[in-house]
Amino acid sequence: MGITDLKTEGDWRWTIDESKIRFSNWSTNQPDDNNNHEDCGHFWSHRHFEWNDAPCYLDKMGYICECSKCKICYQFIMQDYINVKESWFVTIDNASVAKTTSGMALTALEKSFKSLCEHNTECDTTLFCIYGTCQCAQMHYWNGHICVSKKFNGDVCSSSIECADNMECRYAICQCPKSEYWDNSKCTSKKSVNDACMKEGECGTTLYCARNVCQCASSDYWTGSTCLISMNIKYDIVLR
Repeated sequence: MGITDLKTEGDWRWTIDESKIRFSNWSTNQPDDNNNHEDCGHFWSHRHFEWNDAPCYLDKMGYICECSKCKICYQFIMQDYINVKESWFVTIDNASVAKTTSGMALTALEKSFKSLCEHNTECDTTLFCIYGTCQCAQMHYWNGHICVSKKFNGDVCSSSIECADNMECRYAICQCPKSEYWDNSKCTSKKSVNDACMKEGECGTTLYCARNVCQCASSDYWTGSTCLISMNIKYDIVLR
């Protein structure tokens, strides 16, 4: 939606002129800068299009570009919020000529994934020079040919490296780790006994969501870390 706090955390500004925003409509508990890498604002469809902060690399959202001087445009592809790879597109007689920051045309053979490098411009189109090697940007992975966006909850996968936010590829589907559940926008730690819940998958192992509360089965008791079958039930089973 065109706002970011990339330069100073919590200081939300418009990208077009870096002016402060004068109006906001943040969703409840937002912005939260989840995992310290949510620095771009968007309209959250899950929350009646209220505002939310998200990673700037999240390319599943639609966008509108505004250009005040369309004869000279620029594009910044951000990586890890530190390294920046610039591509300038200058229109000359209706012909676009790609140039590096120094103005020299790109003629050298670009390096592939994990090749040694010193600058971003040495690496292939979708790669960045990170700690001396050509790598994919955050929230992207190498598919053997190019860097592509990581997948989210419910997306088909063949390996956990394809999944975003530490999700695991289980049964060919990107899913949260077994100790977490999908909370509409991210993986969240499963809830403990007596925590409020909406559905079964929110509660930890051995717990059930009953009457909107995580609790043990009626025949079990809480040990402080898990549900165990009651001793009275065990004794009755033995007698039978």
